[in-house]
Amino acid sequence: VDDAGRLALSDAQRSLVKPGTAVVAGIRPEHLSIVDASATDGVSLRGTVRNVEWLGHEAVITVEVAGAPIGVRQPADQALPGIGSAVHLAPVVGRVHLFDAGTTGRLG
Repeated sequence: VDDAGRLALSDAQRSLVKPGTAVVAGIRPEHLSIVDASATDGVSLRGTVRNVEWLGHEAVITVEVAGAPIGVRQPADQALPGIGSAVHLAPVVGRVHLFDAGTTGRLG
């Protein structure tokens, strides 16, 4: 994932990607978490918090990763980062959707 970090993929997902093939990763906001960098074994995306929107029972946090905004849904009872904070994001393994960058077709 360029300079933004690395994503953990399941064995089945890794088998879908041929070496040298460009793919696009799609991750739903509810399948991402803000994590402590020391707990990721280097497998996470680095970004900066740009917005925190409280929705009562949860918050939607907009994190800029490699110049692109990514939405993250977090329960409102968790401590939330402030705007401008550097954060690490980790998806639920197996919940990353992969697409061929050339054809935009879903892999798998």
